[in-house]
Amino acid sequence: MARKQWIRALVVLFASSLITLGILWSKAIPDPETADTKTADHTELYTLEGNGAAWRVEDYTVIRTKDSIWRGNAKLVYLGDSNEIRHSDYLSYTVYETLGSENEAVPVLSGSQTAVGGAINLLQNLEDLGSVESPITAAERNMIKFQPSGVYVVVEWRNSHGQSIRDRIPLEVL
Repeated sequence: MARKQWIRALVVLFASSLITLGILWSKAIPDPETADTKTADHTELYTLEGNGAAWRVEDYTVIRTKDSIWRGNAKLVYLGDSNEIRHSDYLSYTVYETLGSENEAVPVLSGSQTAVGGAINLLQNLEDLGSVESPITAAERNMIKFQPSGVYVVVEWRNSHGQSIRDRIPLEVL
């Protein structure tokens, strides 16, 4: 009789172990059908750089969180002879990003410098192009990750001879 009770105790212990393992196993593996990867609470950080015909963009940074996106901190470096821009009276830059499935480039950061009756010192004023922070747009929210392959900067300036010049600089992730 004691032997039957001992066998019953082993069967109950074995069955309860199987049930416990089943419960733990089902909670350890997330269900891919219910996992929400678009709204995961994480931060993405990208640093981009690139060269154009006359300018180099360094340290353009994008920080994307669940709720906002910050862009900026870039530096412009002139690749030519500094005498060519010493007497410049105009410079503008615009950063474009390709957002969403439409593949439409939209301006996300811009700035300009203008002098009337004189020159602007471009080489001293381009260490930091500024920054902007904004809430995530609908197009950005629909992207699972930021797409740094569609980022470029357009720089327009007048050189020391009064010629208007435009340079398109594609950016790549470091």
